Amino acid sequence: MGYRYYYSVLPKEQRQVYEEMRRGLTVMAPSIRTLRLDVRTLSDILFCLRLDEPNLAFVKTASFRAVREAEHVEVLPQYAFEPKKMRTIAQTIDTRVKKIAAPARGLTEEEKLRYVHDWILDNVRYDKLYLNYAHEVIGPLCHGVGVCEGIAKTVKILLDELGMECLTVIGREDEDKHGIEGMRHAWNIVRVGGNLYHMDATFDLSATRCGVKRYDYYKLSDAQIFADHREPVWQIPCCPRGGEYYSSQRLTADSPEALTKLLTRLTKKKGAAHVFQWTAPDGSFPVEEILQICGGIAAAKGKNPAVSFNRSRRVVLFTLQENHEL
Repeated sequence: MGYRYYYSVLPKEQRQVYEEMRRGLTVMAPSIRTLRLDVRTLSDILFCLRLDEPNLAFVKTASFRAVREAEHVEVLPQYAFEPKKMRTIAQTIDTRVKKIAAPARGLTEEEKLRYVHDWILDNVRYDKLYLNYAHEVIGPLCHGVGVCEGIAKTVKILLDELGMECLTVIGREDEDKHGIEGMRHAWNIVRVGGNLYHMDATFDLSATRCGVKRYDYYKLSDAQIFADHREPVWQIPCCPRGGEYYSSQRLTADSPEALTKLLTRLTKKKGAAHVFQWTAPDGSFPVEEILQICGGIAAAKGKNPAVSFNRSRRVVLFTLQENHEL
């Protein structure tokens, strides 16, 4: 059993219901008898349980039935598959998790987190068309596809297996926006070296291209993550510190002179694509000046520059492309 954050913040009465639901759902019971609470509270408990226990990937939702004045309620789970297939899927998930986690056993916490983050980037494709799988660990673990919820739950189940504290965070929907900007989003909070950090493997997966892995959303503080993430649906612990991945890798610049020096160093290495972060203390992000410097570096090598920006994190992908002019 992994880290159960949402269970830990429930009041005693709701913890009892949570445990009764967990035991019933684990054995795929057709109905579960538990303490009678209002429907909204029961639904919230089930939602929290499914965040704490990503292995319950075959549970869709539930309805509730009770006799008037009764002290108990009957929970009627809605499962995605028939019992035999659910047992097969549960065994497959367990086998896949153990196999994927095996190379990381014995590593430090930092190395385990990096391993799981990179496994997502190397093995999962963002795809919302796999509707039956994408929102659960079945998608990433068994089919190599998923959306943010399925990816965040996969990060959790792998870190659970590796003995690390991890929880899945669900951000609020933005009712004032439409399309992708208004969608509910999921990511993780992890504990490394005694400190809590946000990590959004989905955003890093989406930003990864040209063979360069991204760590824009790797070990962030509250202030950093909420620059472009919505507030969470449920209470979450505070994450006051940020890991500053790009600084640790010497991939930052805080002035035009520093950027010219950094890109000169990076472009001496093999590879045509390079990532760096702008870290000027005043919070500025001089896009036009960065474009000019990248253009100058590329021209000096007889190449064309291709530049893309993550403005929220002030991270830049700089790619040298062949100049096909005659």
